[in-house]
Amino acid sequence: MNDSPDLMTDAELEAALRDLDAAQPVLTHAQRDRADALLASLVGPAATAPAVTATMTPIERAPSPRRVMRWLVPVAAASALVAGSLLLPGSPTVPNAYADWTPTPTPVAEPLLSRATESCRAGMAQWNDRSAGEVSVDPASARVVLAEQRGSHVFLAMAGADGAEAQCLASAENGRVDGLTGSAPGAGVAPVVAPANGLTGGGVGLQLEGTSGYAYVVGDVGEQVREVVVRSGDQTVSASVVDGHYAAWWPVTGVTPQRAAGVTAELDVTLADGTVLTDVQTDLMQAIGPKPGPTSVGRVAYGGGSGPTGLVRTVEGLVGDRVTKVTVHLDGVDHEARVRDGAFWAEWSIASFEPGPGAEATFTLTLDDGTVRAGVREND
Repeated sequence: MNDSPDLMTDAELEAALRDLDAAQPVLTHAQRDRADALLASLVGPAATAPAVTATMTPIERAPSPRRVMRWLVPVAAASALVAGSLLLPGSPTVPNAYADWTPTPTPVAEPLLSRATESCRAGMAQWNDRSAGEVSVDPASARVVLAEQRGSHVFLAMAGADGAEAQCLASAENGRVDGLTGSAPGAGVAPVVAPANGLTGGGVGLQLEGTSGYAYVVGDVGEQVREVVVRSGDQTVSASVVDGHYAAWWPVTGVTPQRAAGVTAELDVTLADGTVLTDVQTDLMQAIGPKPGPTSVGRVAYGGGSGPTGLVRTVEGLVGDRVTKVTVHLDGVDHEARVRDGAFWAEWSIASFEPGPGAEATFTLTLDDGTVRAGVREND
């Protein structure tokens, strides 16, 4: 067991896991102290940064690229997410925190943009220190490619010089970081370019605190794309579009970790010639490698993150057409994954990053005829 003060004790971890179905957990004094310290480290002085103006057009799609390693930088309690961000413990309840959220975004003005940008870069730097280089994003090279404001929160999409990506949710009041996520490219992985009449996408990011939180989508758009509207449940959200990128986020309520698979999104896309493509579902994950056979898994990617409540490990990838259920075997434990639209995702709490992403998972797959394949490896 890692004795670092940033990690949970066994008792804290067990309690966090028991509480996943309940409302937001009550933090111990030690956990709250760690959260306060982390928050203080993320809030830095304003700095000069180039202004980013979002073009608000309410917004097809290529395979999502290169997310061979995904990292999470939580600044709050344990998450149940699909590559999602985390909320600060002790902050207002989620419905109140997002009460002024708007389905149509507005540009982010200075000095808020600079404060949020520097706070997000500070979060990246802290993650690089905490993860011992497991996944690294250079804060100095991370530039804002899209910034939008909805109510009292700002969402930044950032890109690094090496192809790494980051997404950051911050308070519009003071630039405080509420959530930070990202991904780094694998060696030799070429970037995917959006087709002229399409878009790329990394899937629906989801963050829960108790049974409420927020979801988001990000990606690139082709030159013929004029509008993208995101529909999720009863929410209809106009996405921001800036220089070939798009993004949107929205509040979610009444969701438990076990029901996270129910949070989905469809995209209505309008092209320059007026063509409207409806019900375009966001893909959960496409990384690198061959598409799996009908009874296998492929394009498997490993990731994880850390925060005041402990560490999480993630495994995601694609499944064959006949696969209906996936159980991931890694870290000496069995983890049931969510499966949807040809992709799977699993996340669980861990005590340390050992054995780390170098350890290869095996899988138990249930097929559409009830057959169970055990001990399956990627592309078996």
